[in-house]
Amino acid sequence: MNKQAFKIIMFLLPPLAVLIIILAALMDDPVPGISDRTEDMLSAVESPTPAPLPTQTPTIAPSAEPTPAPTEAESEEEPSLTPTPRGFIPTPGSDKTPTPTKKGDKEATPTPRAKLTPRPPKKATETPTEPPTETPTDTPATEAATPTPTQAASDEFDEDSRECKNMILDMDFSTDVDDVVALRIATQLHKSGRINLLAVMSSVQGEDVCKAMHALLGYDGLPDVPIGMSVKDVPSNSPYWQAFIEEYYDEDGYSTKDSVSLYKQKIRECAARGEKVRIVTTGFLVNIEELLRDEPGYELVKEHVDAIWIVGGAYPNHGTDYNFWYTEDSIRAAIYVNDNCPVKLVYSTDQTAGQGNDHNENRAIKCGKYLTEKDPSGKDPVNLAFRRYESYYGVRIDDGHIAWDPMCVWAAALTREECRIKLSEVNTVIYEDGSNTFTPGPNPLRKIIARTSEDFDWYETQLDAWIYRGIKK
Repeated sequence: MNKQAFKIIMFLLPPLAVLIIILAALMDDPVPGISDRTEDMLSAVESPTPAPLPTQTPTIAPSAEPTPAPTEAESEEEPSLTPTPRGFIPTPGSDKTPTPTKKGDKEATPTPRAKLTPRPPKKATETPTEPPTETPTDTPATEAATPTPTQAASDEFDEDSRECKNMILDMDFSTDVDDVVALRIATQLHKSGRINLLAVMSSVQGEDVCKAMHALLGYDGLPDVPIGMSVKDVPSNSPYWQAFIEEYYDEDGYSTKDSVSLYKQKIRECAARGEKVRIVTTGFLVNIEELLRDEPGYELVKEHVDAIWIVGGAYPNHGTDYNFWYTEDSIRAAIYVNDNCPVKLVYSTDQTAGQGNDHNENRAIKCGKYLTEKDPSGKDPVNLAFRRYESYYGVRIDDGHIAWDPMCVWAAALTREECRIKLSEVNTVIYEDGSNTFTPGPNPLRKIIARTSEDFDWYETQLDAWIYRGIKK
């Protein structure tokens, strides 16, 4: 090597060394500062900033779509907009986890956001021996459990304990069996004097849905409760309608009219007595939408309905719930009711029965197991619905069914302390694709149900006791 070449090499060595050091640093942290930004984002999730207090009375619907704080899962991938499993039909040959399909269609549609893992079996000492003879509630715990992510961020406790006894139940009494369980609980609450069941509405169209409802009402000793027909053509069918009609239907007392007319009639009757009405809907909001679009109906709701309890919504954000999503009519109805209802809406979301993505290993609160064990012949309508559901869809639900609809009916009928729940204020947005967002309030007219206990066995025992009251020994 000559002297000139050696000088050139020595001249280039220092900048090459610097370049190598820079490249090595970039490989360790491809985007300088990303770790700091990640820590900031996770810190925001752990300690969310509460919404500012309003300077004036909160509006019913937020004027702009709130931006929810990202969760750890959302920092890795976009949230799923596929429907949550509540209310869907399992495909034949599947396991106990329902696969969402259109009602009446056995072909599978999008996969749910989260699947339930099998829950651990109950200990023998936890199996109820006999249902309570009095109101089936234990003495509430002296201290509520520490709030978990299944509960709302707001700690505002709702003090309106049990202020309304009159109830109208609006249901999509069709493909799933939790509607049957919910109606059974309502009949037993009525017979025990805890509620006055004024009417039952159907939010789906079907040749036999109203007769099937009447059949269960008649079996449970309430044949004179009137039934409202859906005002929208939301199609559906059921594996148990025909079985109910064949086994239990009796023409005596059977009475139907369109739901909006029946709503107005029953609310006016209560208003004449100086009483209010509580509406509980476990299905689509199509009847309530039309009631609010009707000018006299809107005024009746505003003046004489204390609250509307709604089974629906994926908590906390951007999920798609079946009751808001199923058809374009159901999407429009959910948006309209949320944005225009002048009274308090209480949402029983997919978290109320414990179906979370990250908590309790996706365990859910279930009900119905105790009755099916005590009625092996299948003579009780609830048990018959379970068996028809199983045979039609090729699944087994021996450990009970997820208590989406029953939890809401039960919680709306009793005091917060009896049910171990609280109501937390939220702002709610429902989007045109049927997805939704819940963000912390303040908003006294929009609330969600939050459990104050993680003792799932306790909730299941309470629900099973009310279901069992209807069995004929």
